[in-house]
Amino acid sequence: MVIDRIDVHPTHTHTTPAGDTFKLRYGRPFPFGATLVPAGVNFSIFSSHATSCTLVLFKKHAPQPFAEIPFLNEFRIGNVFTMIVFDLDYENIEYGYRMDGPFNPQEGFWFDASKIVMDPYAKIIGGRDVWGVTPDWNDIYHHRARISIDDFDWESDRPLEIPDEDLVVYEMHVRSFTRHASSGVKHPGTYAAIRDKIPYLKELGVNCVELMPIYEFDEFENSRPNPTNPDETLLSTLLGTGTGRIIITACREDQKSYIGNSDLTFFTQALVDGLRGKGVVQRRGFISAYDLYQAIHEKV
Repeated sequence: MVIDRIDVHPTHTHTTPAGDTFKLRYGRPFPFGATLVPAGVNFSIFSSHATSCTLVLFKKHAPQPFAEIPFLNEFRIGNVFTMIVFDLDYENIEYGYRMDGPFNPQEGFWFDASKIVMDPYAKIIGGRDVWGVTPDWNDIYHHRARISIDDFDWESDRPLEIPDEDLVVYEMHVRSFTRHASSGVKHPGTYAAIRDKIPYLKELGVNCVELMPIYEFDEFENSRPNPTNPDETLLSTLLGTGTGRIIITACREDQKSYIGNSDLTFFTQALVDGLRGKGVVQRRGFISAYDLYQAIHEKV
């Protein structure tokens, strides 16, 4: 006897003002973020002070959302809002949230349901794909969460487990390592360029690469006119760990993202395949081919 899975059956529906109907079910609180489940996507987000939450869905690159789906009261488990939305074209959508709650800056509360916020647990971030290009400030949602399809084939990759005392570590800033023309690479300032420089690293005797923190940031957050040339804008390059961020330099060139474009496949082919079998490895706290992919894929 074959027993169908219970969690593939909707328990609720939501119809938008445009007449589109979405099939829903109460979700799973873990893992946070957007996770593919049978027949749908599980959305889960934590907030200890939000009074309500609405899922906002966009077609990729669309200026306006095509649907907004509020989390029902029964879709809240403690401080977690979670629901499954069935039959989404998950490869071609972007999503965010509207969070309502107290607005009291003196107490640290900045809830504003008129704003769309990005999922802090997003595994992929779209929008503003080319670094340094002045954004459209009328865009209602700049950095957009996307849904990850984690199907990369790692084949027989395994950690090389080089003892700590044998590590020769090269710490680098991804963009700065190959941004200058003297690096002689095809895609300067990207992960692909690191692949091109593996022979150079091997010549130096390096067997472990440690990248400075690699995560999404807003280069226009502290942008300002160049004091020596007001027609130029200085953009912030941020570096730090955890919640701390330090402005370490300023740039004004139009530059691609570290990945080179918004396609993670490009990244996996360019860097992971390049490092595979090359002996450039990691111990805990350092970067290997697998950890680099995970760091981007999970936006650590």
